[in-house]
Amino acid sequence: MRITGRYVTGAILLAAVAVVAIIPACGGGGGDDGGSAAAPPVIPASEAEPNNTAATATTLGANIAGAGALAAAGDIDFWSFSATAGTDIEIELFANRRALAAWSAPGNAIVATLFAPDGTTTLVKNTPINAFALLDNDIAIFRVAASGTHFLRLTQFFPGGAAGPYAFTIKTVSLSNLQTEVEAPGVTGVNDTSAGAQAITPGTVFGYHGPNNFDFYSFVISAPSIVRFGTTAYRNGSISTLAARFDPIIDLIATNGTTLLKLDDDDIFFDSGLAYRINTPGTYFLNVRHFNATDEGPYYLSFESVAAGSATETEPNNLSTTANPIAYGSILNGSVIGGDDDFFSFTGTAGDMVYVQVLSTTADVQGSPTAVLPTSSILASDGVTVVPSATEGTDLRFRRTILTASGTFFVRLTTGSATALPYTLRLIRQQSSGLETEPNNTVAAANAFPGSRVTGVIGTAGDLDTYSFSATAGELVVFSVEANFATASNLDGWGSVLVPGLQILDSTAAVLATSNTTSARVPRGDITGLRLVEIAFVAPGSGTFYVQVSDTTGAGGANRFYTLVKR
Repeated sequence: MRITGRYVTGAILLAAVAVVAIIPACGGGGGDDGGSAAAPPVIPASEAEPNNTAATATTLGANIAGAGALAAAGDIDFWSFSATAGTDIEIELFANRRALAAWSAPGNAIVATLFAPDGTTTLVKNTPINAFALLDNDIAIFRVAASGTHFLRLTQFFPGGAAGPYAFTIKTVSLSNLQTEVEAPGVTGVNDTSAGAQAITPGTVFGYHGPNNFDFYSFVISAPSIVRFGTTAYRNGSISTLAARFDPIIDLIATNGTTLLKLDDDDIFFDSGLAYRINTPGTYFLNVRHFNATDEGPYYLSFESVAAGSATETEPNNLSTTANPIAYGSILNGSVIGGDDDFFSFTGTAGDMVYVQVLSTTADVQGSPTAVLPTSSILASDGVTVVPSATEGTDLRFRRTILTASGTFFVRLTTGSATALPYTLRLIRQQSSGLETEPNNTVAAANAFPGSRVTGVIGTAGDLDTYSFSATAGELVVFSVEANFATASNLDGWGSVLVPGLQILDSTAAVLATSNTTSARVPRGDITGLRLVEIAFVAPGSGTFYVQVSDTTGAGGANRFYTLVKR
């Protein structure tokens, strides 16, 4: 699961930006209503050549963003910026997402290296996860150790040929209830066992994992609860001169300190995440360990907990006409048996991103469940038609979709088991948005982009959805289209089969930038890890521009829906 999100920033590095959380918080009910105020424009500073050494680095001011080009073979660009000790920062790169054609040659990936104030000591490097995947290799979170001027170096992975233009942002990251591991880097024997576990509470833990080490944390559950843990480590890059990234595994352990309840290795890329319902009060444990014994590096561990509650289903509810009404944010407990489905009704609005989570109320061990879970589905207002949706799998147990109509919808739980299956059901609206208005195939008929996001459907073959937006000269504008299913992480997809393409147009419909690609190679970053087709655009002047959504296969249909996000 992702724990970095698009946090509200502050402090020294960048003006505040709106939160765009991809994964719903455990206690989330209403989610993001899509009406948040727009962030101030990000105007990247332009590189000043020559800037191929720390001594000649282009200086970044208070609005921390830069734009330049690796235009010649072997070109190197250095940038300098000020940072304060103890600050957590995020560095996001836009190369494939800014100029896909220039960067799309296999292996032609951009590489970022962060240097200490001495200009020579490597702090972290984002060697590509996959140099052939059109992936912009971001640095998800990094803890600044010393105050002063730091240096960012941008190079090509294979420096033998010309690449293209890029942009980047550096933001402070705001983390809830931030706690720091008591075992310092290079030290062992402090929290290496459950007996020495460090007590934590819901929030975020910053830790450091050394070679052949274990990091145990303890937490108290006072009533039946749903807990969720996630790591951001692999996406942070590799520290110092280490070639390898830290690939974490997390173990959820019972009150005796030894019995494994559930584990996870990979959830987003090689970062881990899991969800579990705990029934019995007591002190439980979470162990952060390694996939490879020599793995080393910092990590961020998120911990969320929400009471499972005592609300229960009301029988009979085996038909849509007798469904139990529930609302966003509801947690309901029940049981289902073969031949006796459970129906629940809720009111949804077009543009709602809906998550349905079904957890076992008994044991639920990843990879080998000791309790079979009922199958969930989301149904349209007729109580029969299945709404296209995607499932996360065994880690977080989410089913999710984006609603394209308003009205009454149903969640159906069913099983073929002859034995009753107890469950906990959660309904979450992660966010909502406006809805497109057809026809909007051309710049002349474009919809004005509403706020921060809009939902639409490529309903027929060759359909195009066009939205107008304003930008200031030099402004960096990023669009993400949430639609397609894939295998980049367990949280990809919302049930749509759209193979999305994005283009930025001017008022004459001339193409200024494009992300159009195939389902196999999608331009994106690795902070989220999700296969969100994205495009980054630096406005050549002030005025009105247009973003256009298409299906790159030319197909259309009701199951080719999307939410387009402007950030």
